[in-house]
Parts: sequence; structure tokens; C-alpha cells
Amino acid sequence: MAVPKKQYMKLTGGTSHSNSTIYTSDSSDTQSKIKIGDTLKISGTPSNNGIFSVSSIVVDGSDVYYVLKGRQITTETSGGTPQIEVVRPTGDKLCALAAGGEGGGIKVWSTNDTTDPTSRNNGWTTDAIQPSIGVKGLPAKYIYFFIDNALRSCNINPQAEALIKWFGFIQRDQFGNADDNSITAKFSEWQEHPNTLSPPKSTGEYSYAYATTNFTASTATNYYQNNRGVAIVKKNSTSDLRLNHTAGTVVNALKFEDTGGTEILDQSTVGEVITIATALGAVPNEYLFCTKPAGSNGTANAYQRSYGGVLIGTAPDSLQDQDTPILERGLGWNIAVADGSGSNSDGDWLADTYEFYQTFIYDGNQESLPVQMGNGAASIATFEHTASGGKSLRVGVYADVVYSGRISGGRIYIRRAKSDDELTLLLDIDIVQGVRSSLTGDFSTWSYQAGKGFYFTPDSAGNCKEPNIDTYTTINGFSSQTKFISIGKTNELYKDAVVANRRAFIVNVRTSGYTGELETFGDRLMFSEINRFDTFLESNFIDVSKGDYGEYVAIKTFADRLIAYKHNLVHIINVASPNPANWYLEDTLRYGGINFKYSATNTKYGVVWVSDTGCYLYDGNQVTNLIEKKLGVNEETSGESAIIKWADFVNGSANIKDAMIGYESMSNSLIIVRSPSDSSTTSNEGYIFDFNTGGWSHSSSLIGDSNVISNFFHDWNNNLCVAFNTTEDETDIKKYLPVPLATTAQELVTRDIDFGDPSTVKKIYAVTLTYKSSASQANPLKYAVNGKRPASYTSFATKTLGSTTDYDVATFTASSPISCGSIQLKIELPSEGTFEINEISIEYRVIRNKTVADG
Repeated sequence: MAVPKKQYMKLTGGTSHSNSTIYTSDSSDTQSKIKIGDTLKISGTPSNNGIFSVSSIVVDGSDVYYVLKGRQITTETSGGTPQIEVVRPTGDKLCALAAGGEGGGIKVWSTNDTTDPTSRNNGWTTDAIQPSIGVKGLPAKYIYFFIDNALRSCNINPQAEALIKWFGFIQRDQFGNADDNSITAKFSEWQEHPNTLSPPKSTGEYSYAYATTNFTASTATNYYQNNRGVAIVKKNSTSDLRLNHTAGTVVNALKFEDTGGTEILDQSTVGEVITIATALGAVPNEYLFCTKPAGSNGTANAYQRSYGGVLIGTAPDSLQDQDTPILERGLGWNIAVADGSGSNSDGDWLADTYEFYQTFIYDGNQESLPVQMGNGAASIATFEHTASGGKSLRVGVYADVVYSGRISGGRIYIRRAKSDDELTLLLDIDIVQGVRSSLTGDFSTWSYQAGKGFYFTPDSAGNCKEPNIDTYTTINGFSSQTKFISIGKTNELYKDAVVANRRAFIVNVRTSGYTGELETFGDRLMFSEINRFDTFLESNFIDVSKGDYGEYVAIKTFADRLIAYKHNLVHIINVASPNPANWYLEDTLRYGGINFKYSATNTKYGVVWVSDTGCYLYDGNQVTNLIEKKLGVNEETSGESAIIKWADFVNGSANIKDAMIGYESMSNSLIIVRSPSDSSTTSNEGYIFDFNTGGWSHSSSLIGDSNVISNFFHDWNNNLCVAFNTTEDETDIKKYLPVPLATTAQELVTRDIDFGDPSTVKKIYAVTLTYKSSASQANPLKYAVNGKRPASYTSFATKTLGSTTDYDVATFTASSPISCGSIQLKIELPSEGTFEINEISIEYRVIRNKTVADG
């Protein structure tokens, strides 16, 4: 075949595995490591780093050509230390599992990272998510919600020191459209981030990033001065900070100190990006991303090494003891402002004095609150520009070399100085594409100033001809004066979350947003903005029944309703309207509450939960108790103590009331276990409800007694799964299989059958079973009459059922007719095996004019 005419990456001699194993190898299991449709993250080259997709693969002789879609590349045959990462997010399957214990993180398993499925721990990333930031002898208790390829995790232990974390897939080549992106961060991976929507870093009332009047891109003070700007030096009153140990290329637990040897651990912030041993204005060797600050217990700060790739082959850098400076990067956007000049500088700006504000944008659609921009002077003051009027404004942007991966851009706003006017959009910033002066205009691309950062400087005529009609409020739907817009700062939490109608709903919220001090609102239900699942405004809440005793512990959704649980009641809230003002409390179910979120689950019929008063189904219209007339709440169901009372089962021996429920779709069943935390004796007790038949089964072997297990969850094949601790350091994940299993002590008890008329006497002659059995069963059929619950049931007839692989029919004939008003049958299997019943029929005759009372 011919050499491709489109841009490509060439693997010289690639058809021979002796030259390279990328295309072929001597093992059939490792052929074609790069496939059509793959995303390639290329770093370590002098000029062609970036994110590309493989559109085709061409073999020409012994050479292999990978045709690449993406930014334009230049011819390059040597230099740097190239690194190619193949990313296949589509079809990847992930499993998050809390490590538990004191300050434990969350492990994540990925099919794409799995090389040997038979090997334990293969494919797992330890501490992929680290919500806990301190160890106080308290176990982590995590809850999650997942939407739009991002997982949010929250430690609900109120005494733990923790953060709410966001874990999502980021594919972004920062400043990818610049004239040189050799040192930019390139992301095509799952990353953890704080769940807050933090604005550009500020001190006092001004952002660290500032405004100037200089448009010369090479001028260093356009990027930083007086330890302000888009990057700053970490320091204290003694000196600049430095590394206080040798970290080499792999250590990610870092500690800092000043030149006096005093350890400084409180200057690292989760989500920050730093460089070490690279001066301001120099080309960085490595970016590091803070995943876990030291916390109050004084542990080291955790940083992700080689954040954004290997750069030009310099990352990871070998970090040495006392390396300095430590620079905090990507703090905001510096701007340059002036009136336009020249023949084409006419505009519609009024003669007035203006002030400026800036924001960050996360995930492309979630904007932070704005912060005011200062002038960058040592004695900082508000930056103001006095426009002459009738001219356009010339506004440029100076950016750092790297930003946190979740930041997709930002905005610059303007208003009359010292006024309460709305903040009007001035510039829209995209971290990849560049800068534009309106939401509908074209982007002007970034340019790179070696070592200092990226910039956009418009021509002298100006780029902002007139004020935009868009304001911060019209873009976001809320005021720039809002106190807070996200939940996730240190020790903020919520007890449960659910997504309904493209909003996230959280309950039992603890936040410092209202007063600056942590406050708990146990009765509160908060909701996000539509399609912005981390944007929670101070006013976006419902206090459904404030002060009615109890806090929310869980929330579910079905059919445009929220089902919110307290320990003693359940609220059903109608949220069908897109306008929150039209939401209302539809119903309250008292005495049916739960204590733990895993006591409720979703099914295709609605939401089901387990309480000590019953097992309830809400189907979008009404609440039904699934045990009513089937299981006794405070009495044995069959009259034999082997089947535990429902209330005793749910409450447990310690009255913790932590029964757990899950829905198994293949068998269309509910699976209920007594105590997943082993907070009760006989925690192996369980119940199974079959939606197809409406019948209940009791089991003492769903799990082993004294097992501690995870919550139920569904895998990508919709299997109902649970994780077991097999040893202190090992966990097994098992799925529920709805298949017959040979076991002993099996019993089936029917309801009390009255044939539609409990008052008249019937003569029972025979019972016929259609069954399959893997073992012979002697005299299995027994009975009780007239609703009585004897200590033991009476044998119906002497008969042994033979083993059979196909359905067979067996008739039990009573030695003399049984006279009764109603009859309850019990099939008690004496032998171990599997046993299936297709139908039961009863031969009987009604005795006319004879009532049970007469008999």
C-alpha cells in the first residue's frame, strides 16, 4: 500500500516484533496495541505533543503508518523522549471500592487496566480517590452518585476529616491550539478533583491574578509580580518553601519546610498544581497535582507526579532534598486593558471608569463565582480603566503554562467602577481554543511565550467593540452576589444523593457556606441547577417538614418523585415541574422510615424499602406493603420459630435496624439481608421476594454469619453484587445467581387457603404436585387447618417423591378426608437437593349448609 497522504505517525520496521511490539509480537495476546479508533496521548516530543485519534492504519512494506486526527503536526524524526499512551474510555468498566479503615481511600478497578483477570489485585488503582484527609481513628463511610461520566464520593462519617471528591474522565489538551504546546498538560484519563467550584485564587477582596495596561507578551510582569499573578511562590514569613526530603522520580508524599527547618504542611490545597525547582519564567520539568493535603494529623501531602504527561521528556523530574522554589500554578487570568486606537477603533463604550472580575469554568458548563481583579502592585488596589468613550476596548489575556485539569476556561466581566451594576461579559476564555469577546464569536488562538505562559493580545484597534448583552446572571441563572454555589469544602458533607430530572438532590447537608462556620441542616433537601450537578446555590433547598423530629438518611427517585427517608417517616415529593416553585409534598408515610440508605433500592416497579413495619413498594401512585397478609410483623409466619419474626429480623438483636435490600433483575426478586455490618446475631438470616409470584422465601444461607459486607450494587451486566472481606487485606466480589442450589432444611409454606369462603366446611381428599427434584424426598407434604398454627404440622399422606430431571406429577391422597374451613400446606424436604414446584392442585368438596362453627 502507498504512504498515507494525511498526517501520520510512522513505526519504522513495525511489522517485525524484533523491532517493535506495538503492531505485532510473538504472542497472539498482545497484537495491535494501537487500534483504529483509539485515542493517543503523545508527550515527550519536541513539538508534536497532544491528543490524537487513530483514523486508520496503513502497512507499507515493513513500515506501519498510524493516520492521526487532531491538531496539525510537524515532521519530526528524533529528539525528546516520546511516550505514547493508548486510551480507550469507550467501553471501559470501572468499580469503586472503599478501602475503609482509618482514613482509607477508594480503590478503582478498570477493565482497560486489567492485564490478567485471574490475578488478585490486577487492574486496581489504590487510593484512586482520596476523600479522607486526616486519620482520627474513625472508619470512612462513603456514598456515591454517578452522572455524565463522573463519580462524586462523600464520607458521611460526621467526625471524619474529609472532602467531597469528583472523579471523572478528562480529555483535554490545554492550550492545544497554541503555536507551541510542547510543555502543555495533556489529559486523557480518569482524574480525582475536589467537588468545589472554586473561583480564581484570591486574597482579601482581590484575585491573585491581576490587570495591567501592557500588551508586550515577553514582559514578565504581565504574568507575575510581587508574588501575585497567574503563578506564585509558596513562602512564609521566614523564606520561600523548599522540599525537606529527597523524592526522586516516584515518591508522591511530599513535605515542605522553610530555610529555618520548620516543617510547613498547611500550604497545600487539594486540586492545586505546582512545580518544584523551576523558577518563575523558566520552562517547567514536571507538573504535580495535589490529591490529598496533609490535614490536621500532620501526614505528608499527596501529589500526582507527571501530571499532564512527560512534557518534553523531563517528567517525572528527580526531586532532591531542599529543592526550591515551589510554585503554585494556574491561579487565574491576567489581563491587559486599554482603549482601542487607530482608524478602526470606533466602538460603543461610554466614557466612564470600569472595574473587572474573573471566573473559572469547570467541565465546560459550571462557572465559579467571580472575584474582583486588582492592579498587581505591592500595595494592591482595584484595577480601574477610564474609557474615553466612543472607542472599542483592547483586552488581552495572559495565562500560566498549566491549570487544574477540570478547569475548561473562564470569563472576564466588566462594570462601572464602584457600582452595583450587573457584571457584563467582556471575554470568554477557552483553555484549548483561545479567547473571544462574545459567546457567539470566533476564538482567537493562544500564543506561547517561552517559560512564562500563554497569551492573547489583540491588535491596537481593539477586540471588544461594544458591551455584550450577556451578564453573569443571564449566563448562569443566578446572581454574582450568591454566597456559595457548591458543596465540598473540608468537612462539608451530605448523607445521600440522587439525580432526578437532570438535577442532583442531596439531603442532610452540612456546610459552612451560609455563615463561614459548619452548620448541619438535617431536615434540608438541596438541589443543583439543571445539568450542573455540582452547582448548589444557597437558595436551592427545600425544608419539607422542618422540626418534625429526625434527619434525612436516604433519598431515592421514581416517576418524577423524590422519596426522602427519615428513621420514622417517609416523604414523597413531587418534582415533575421544571420550576422548583411548583414542587410540593405529595404524601407522608409515618412509621415506615429507615436508618440506613442501603435499606432502600430501585426496581423496575418503583422504589422498595425495608422497615420494621414492613417491606414497602412505591410505584409512582401508591405505597404497598409487600408483606401484608403474607408475613407476620410481630409473630412467626408459619407457626414455627425457625422463621424469624419480621420486626425482629429487621431490627436485629441490637436494634440497629440496618437490614439491606437489593433488586435482582434476572429473577425479578428482592434480596434482603439482616445486617451487612454484622451488628446482629444470626446476620446470615435473609428474605427473598419474588415479584413474579408475589411469594416470600426465608433463607439462613444468603451470606455467612458474622460476615461484614458492602452495600449491594449492580455491575455492567446488571448482576446484583456485593463485596466480602475475606481477610483484613483481601476482598472478594460476588454476584447473586438465581439458580437452584442443593441444600438441606428447605420448607415451603402456602397461605391459609379458604377457597374463597372461609365459613363453609370443605372435605379435602388429595393434593397433586407438579415438581422436579434432584433427590428422593420422603413424606414431604404436611398441613394445618382453620388458620391454626400448631407446633408441628400433620403429615398429609405417606408418599416418597422420586428424583427426576423433568417435571413429574405426584398425588398425595389423605387416608381419610380432611374436614376444614381452610387449609395451609407445608412442604418440608428431609433430604439435601434441589426442588422445584410448577403447580399445586387440591381436590376438595364443599359441604353445603355446614359452617365451620357448626363443625
